[in-house]
Order: sequence, then structure tokens, then C-alpha cells
Amino acid sequence: MEKKPLPKNIRTAGLGRRTLSVLLDAAFFAGLAILLYQTVGTLGILNHNSYYPTLDAQKAYVERSGLLTEANQRGTFLYNTYTDPEDAEATGKYAYKEYIRDTWNFFMDFVPANASEYTVNLSISLTTPVSTLTGYADTPSPTSQEYGKWVYANFFGYAEGAENNYFIPSIENDFTSSPVAAKDEKQYHAVLLQSMFDGERLKGHYVDACNLLGSQPKISEFKNSINVAAWAARLPGLLGAALILYMIIPIFVPNGRTLGKLICGVGVIGKDGYGAAKINIFLRQFIITVIWSLLALPWTVVAVPLLSLFLVLEYVFIVMTAHHVGLHDMLAGTIAVDVKKTTWFASKEDEEDFIAEHPQSPLAKKRREEEEKQSPAYLAAQARFEAEESILDLSTINKRREEAGAMTSFDEFEKQSDAKFEEKKKEAEEEKEERDLTVDELAEMEGISKEEAEALLQEWEKEAEEEDDSDGFTDKK
Repeated sequence: MEKKPLPKNIRTAGLGRRTLSVLLDAAFFAGLAILLYQTVGTLGILNHNSYYPTLDAQKAYVERSGLLTEANQRGTFLYNTYTDPEDAEATGKYAYKEYIRDTWNFFMDFVPANASEYTVNLSISLTTPVSTLTGYADTPSPTSQEYGKWVYANFFGYAEGAENNYFIPSIENDFTSSPVAAKDEKQYHAVLLQSMFDGERLKGHYVDACNLLGSQPKISEFKNSINVAAWAARLPGLLGAALILYMIIPIFVPNGRTLGKLICGVGVIGKDGYGAAKINIFLRQFIITVIWSLLALPWTVVAVPLLSLFLVLEYVFIVMTAHHVGLHDMLAGTIAVDVKKTTWFASKEDEEDFIAEHPQSPLAKKRREEEEKQSPAYLAAQARFEAEESILDLSTINKRREEAGAMTSFDEFEKQSDAKFEEKKKEAEEEKEERDLTVDELAEMEGISKEEAEALLQEWEKEAEEEDDSDGFTDKK
């Protein structure tokens, strides 16, 4: 892309200044968003919506399951971590038995008590609500045996007829009783503990039971309600910070300057080199505000990548385009400049007024000459000169008589007049060439285009010819 030159009085902001101003604005955005969240979001919204009541309900529900332990952060739960006592071999209080107890009570007590809220996969092709598996608490039944088989097979490693079963039903075909070790506890202690809970890899039958608890509709209801309440509290901080920093401040501060631009000496003007109109500043900042408002989306996994994508795209445009123009600048018709090295005018009319009043400007000289011609002293002198020219004294008459007597014919008089006229005209042109500027010199001096400079020179030439005519150097043929 060919880089169109800007006027010498316009200097675009460098990449370093642009990048630093963006980073500073982002830091201000983060600080203001946190401040608004801690005040308006937490005190005004979070304390008055369903956030904390839902956390309490979720906490009570999970604690009733007996599977998880509450952590320090409210609403976050951790796995139970049991350790073997020193006298485990003597007392038989192995850690794996604690995990077996929690898992068994979860399936045999908590799940039936909340049967309407649970769904378990009894086979690859069959999904059965727990509420339909009745009767297993007292006497075996086909449905309770099916449920018991599923629990043993999925959470206690039982395979019917296999020799390596660690646990079997205490009564034949009764899959609802507490499990009993079928192998030597000391020999199989380590493998049993790892099969129930492998803390390093977060796997095992106990972990599977915890995951099943977290996948149930009731937990999803809690999470959705908590997330919506927390999102409502974040909105004032994110949207408020974006509006204040990227919209309100640049609209009221001259040249669309944010806090970061004020610190880095960056301003915004129109792409034509004059001050940007309010509508252009508004459009530019509206685009930036919308980009940063993406963080207010309720899905963080979508909001953060989307914001990052737009910021990277903007930076690519700034790096690759002429004069480091971003995508938002292209759409708004603006350009970012270095305010310390740039001189710009609000409009073309203001620029012309400035140039005209500059003491060394040709336009200023022309204006001063016109003003002098309108002064009383100049008009009086002009009147005296015209009066004197209109009087034919004796010397003038005698001079004209001598010239007429020396001529042999009227044609000779006419040729002589033409020769004098051409000689005077040539002298005037040579004098004009010595004092006139070239088109390029005038355009550079006045900061105007070549076409405007050429039109101005033609105007001066026309005025010079009119002045020559008034002096009597005209062709009378």
C-alpha cells in the first residue's frame, strides 16, 4: 500500500506511544472495574440477590451427601483425604475403608433419599431414574438387585464370576448389603486404596462417585443460579468502567483523549488533518467501548478469547497500515497523532485565517496592501496624482510636439509605441520572475496544495497586469 504523505505539520503517534497508551487504559479499566465491583456490585447487588442464599443451599446439599469437605472459599468443595493410622495393621482402620464407607452411604442412603433428582446409567443403553428402583432397602427385588449390581460394578470393581474381585455381596445375590473384603486386607491394602482414591491422579471409585454427584441436575441448578447472580454483580464494574474510560472521558476531553493518551501525549484528529468532529470521536470511542464491553458477557470462556481476538486484529492494522491507523480509526475517519509535534486547526477556514494573519505570509502582505489602499492618506495621495496627470503643462505639450514632428508617418508612430510597450512589458516580466515564488515554494510555505498555489499565483499575475495597465503600458491599437 502506497503511503500518502501527510502535511508537514501532522506527525502520527508512534507504535511505542500507541501501545503504552493502550496498556495504561487497560490498567485504568481493570482498577475502575474492581472498584465498581467492590462497591456497586458487591454492596448494591450481590448482597441483595440470590447469590449467598444459593451458596448456602448448595453447601448444605453437598454436605448431606457425605462425599465432599467444604474448603475455605465459600461454595468450593474438596475431596475427603483420609490417612492410615500408625496402628492400621492392628486395628484394621485402613484409609480405603473410609472411602468405601462414604461411597457406599452415598449410593445406599443419600441417592435413594433424593431419588427424584438422580439419574444413573445402569447399562450402556439404559438410563433409569433412581426413583424407579424401589424395595432394595428391605428385601431384594429385581430392580434393587439391578441397582446393586450397577453400584458394585462401577464403584467397587466387582465383576460377577471374576477371581480378582476385591468385594462381593455379603449374601448371595444381595447387592444391597455392605461390602465385605474377600481378600487379605494386608496383602491388598495398597491396591485397594489406589482403586478407591488415587490423589495424585484424582481418579478412583470414590472420585467417580463425587463426579456423579456434581453432574446431577440439582447441582447444575445451584451453579446456574450462582453464576447468574455473580454475573449481575460484575456488570456495573465492567460496563461502567468501559463507558467512563472509553466513552465519557474522550467525549468531553479535547481531541478524544483517554487517560492513557493524556499521559503519553497522543491525540485524535480527523484523517484530513483538521480537528475531528464530535460525531467522529463518538463513533471511534463507541467501537472501542463495545470491544471492551465484551468482557461483560456471561461466558468468560467466550468473552476473553473474543476480546483478545479484536485487540490483536486492531494491533495488526496499526502496525501494517499507513500512518498506523487502527480499524476503529478507519471506520471513524480519524487518526492518532503526537500532540507535542503536531499543529492542527479546527477547520480549513481557521487555517486560512491563521495564514492570512501571519506577518511573513504573502496573503498577509496582500491584505496589508489592500488595507493601505483604503486608508485616507493613500486615497488623498492617489487623488493628487490623478489630478496632476490630468494637467498638460507646457513642457509636456512641447515634448509631444517634438515626437510628432520627428515622425514621417502614423505607422512609424504606431511601431514606435508598440516597441516601447514590448520593452516595458519585458522589463515587468523579468522583474516579476525575480520577485515571484514558484508553485512548489508557495505551496510549501503556505501549507496548501499545488493547485491552490497555482491559482493564487495567477490571481497575483492578473492584479500585476491591471497595475501595469493603470500605468499606461497598454496596447492602443
